[in-house]
Amino acid sequence: MHFRVGLTGGVACGKSTVSQLFSELGVTIIDADVIARKLLEKDTDCYKQVIELFGTDITFSDGEINRALLRDLVFSDATAKHQLEKILHPEVREQMLALAETSETAYCIFVVPLLVEADMLDLVDRILVIDIPEATQLERLIKRDKLTKTQAQNILNNQATRQQRMQVANDLIDNQNDINSLKDKVEQLHHFYRELALKYNASC
Repeated sequence: MHFRVGLTGGVACGKSTVSQLFSELGVTIIDADVIARKLLEKDTDCYKQVIELFGTDITFSDGEINRALLRDLVFSDATAKHQLEKILHPEVREQMLALAETSETAYCIFVVPLLVEADMLDLVDRILVIDIPEATQLERLIKRDKLTKTQAQNILNNQATRQQRMQVANDLIDNQNDINSLKDKVEQLHHFYRELALKYNASC
């Protein structure tokens, strides 16, 4: 069993940048969003369940799921969101744990944007939260995904609050500073996590 760090944070907080920095230090990164995207590829079991549930209106002409349309649907309809999560989350959990078992590094990082919301806290031994103020988050999200303010706010409203994430955080990165500051913080945490992992693995 490997020591597992859960990396989470609100949308557009910089989770991908931080996970890339850990990856460059040789850490195994297991990303829930990457797994979920693969699960929704055409003709997979999850794909078929989603099409059966929502119909072909959410697909492009070639049958691939229109992810932007699906996102708008689930963020505007709580029932649809719950139904999609019921299909995807068990599979995501199973695949993340399986990938962790194949990791050859002292510890691995689970990147899970919905770690709090999806009740996946039990998957990890420690939680790292990437944080920025909501106003900055909203601004970045609008710019990154070319959304209206209403669309972006709707996405934020469907996520855990900053306070909820802070309550479960063991470690915190304030991602308002420059990339060099971010690299320094990641390197500090990398050495810290490696020490924790060595103690953890020795006790298993």
